[in-house]
This record gives sequence, structure tokens and C-alpha cells, in this order.
Amino acid sequence: FFEMLSILKLARPFGKCRLFSSRHKTILVVGGNGYVGSNICRVGVEHGLQVVSLSRSGQVQSPLLAEQDWVKHVTWLKGDVLAREWKTNLTSDTVAVVSVVGAFGSNDFMEKVCGDTNIAACEEASAAGVPRFVFISAHDYKLIGHGVGPLKGYFNGKRRVEKCVQQLYPSTGHVLQPGFVYGTRYHGNKAIPLGAVGGPLAALCALPPVKALAGLPLLDLPLTSPVPVESLAAAAVKAALGEVDKAVLTVDDILQH
Repeated sequence: FFEMLSILKLARPFGKCRLFSSRHKTILVVGGNGYVGSNICRVGVEHGLQVVSLSRSGQVQSPLLAEQDWVKHVTWLKGDVLAREWKTNLTSDTVAVVSVVGAFGSNDFMEKVCGDTNIAACEEASAAGVPRFVFISAHDYKLIGHGVGPLKGYFNGKRRVEKCVQQLYPSTGHVLQPGFVYGTRYHGNKAIPLGAVGGPLAALCALPPVKALAGLPLLDLPLTSPVPVESLAAAAVKAALGEVDKAVLTVDDILQH
């Protein structure tokens, strides 16, 4: 991971966009070629940041996503965070690492992907002296969010990462806890409009009576407001830049962005 990141010092201009100039701030997005991660990369580019993505597969996989203009302004690195083959430090321009790795599967698999991988990113970022760390976690559901049910590994893994961030970045770490994230998701040559469901549901959940019901343990899962991926990505980038005061951003906090 860090060994690959040493190329940041040697990067050259790409077309009309100067990548990794010492005059610019850099963020590294772990899991940056996924649904949420790619949106964070895009918003980072729109903010004038130098953006590096690290993932097991490297470049974005969807042709529809790859043809978008912002993609060529991101440096796409391929590597395994858990391998911990980190031999050099991040450049002094790197202001934050944003970790957004997650997946579903068996409990052991989810503990490893959602927990161990993000913890490794946090530990190595701290060891390298990166000033800020941002973790995309999940809403703190009253029942399933505490190790109950078939998603036990998913939520346990994320809660372990949250504790790691609190320990290693007590004043400059940020945890974002969205519920269902909607927007356009690209899969191969298909664009999946998750907003067709998420948008109307978010409008329903914003109604005061529904928000009140969402506070009940049995109803917070179906009635917690979905979050637009634009808001989540904007909040993540602002947190990476130190423009967010709260250490933990809930659904309502994220919706303000």
C-alpha cells in the first residue's frame, strides 16, 4: 500500500490536469472504485483535490463509469490493504485517508472485509502520520446494528473499526453512519437507478410522524431515512479536509451536506 503510494512523489501532469502537485492537497480513498468510494473520488476531484484510490482491482470496472471525465483525474492503485506491505510514508500533501471497504457474505467474511481491512487502513495511516482518517460505517440500528441476526459480522466488523478510529484519531477521526445509500450505481454496462426507490422513501422518512416512529427499536430499520450518495460523498470529503466538527456523523448529519 504505502510502497505503491511512493509514486505520488513522481507523478506527472495528466492532460490538462496536474496530478499530485505539491501545491495541492491529496486524499487517498481505500475502496475507491466501489459505489460509494467512486463518488467520494469524484467529489474530491470536483473540490480540486488530488485523489488516489486503492483497491484490490485497481481501476473502476464499469465502462459507463470509466468514460466519465473525472475518472482520468484519479490515480487508481491496485493492492491488498491486508497484505500490509507498507514500506514508505505517504507524501506530505496527503491530508487524509478515507476508508470505505465493505461487503456482504458469511459472518467471518464480513468481519474480515468490513472490519479487519478498514482497521488495517486506519492503523497504517496513523503509523504514517496521516493527519485525518474518515471511515464510512453504517447506521447504528438498535437491533441488527449490535451483533444480532444474519448481518452480525457486517456490523460487528464496522463497530470494531469505529473503536480503532476513536483510539488512533481521537480528535481528527470521523465516522459516518449512513443507512441505505441511494444514487446511480454502475454495474458493468448497466446504470442502476437506486434513487427510484431511495428518493421517495427518503421523502416519506422525512415526515415528522415517520421520524418519530423510526426511533422505536423495531421500526428504525425500515424507517431510517436513506441517504443520497451525493450527500455522503460530500460529507466524507469535508471531513477529510477538517471542515466537519463532529467525530460521528449520523444520518441526519449526513443529510445536511
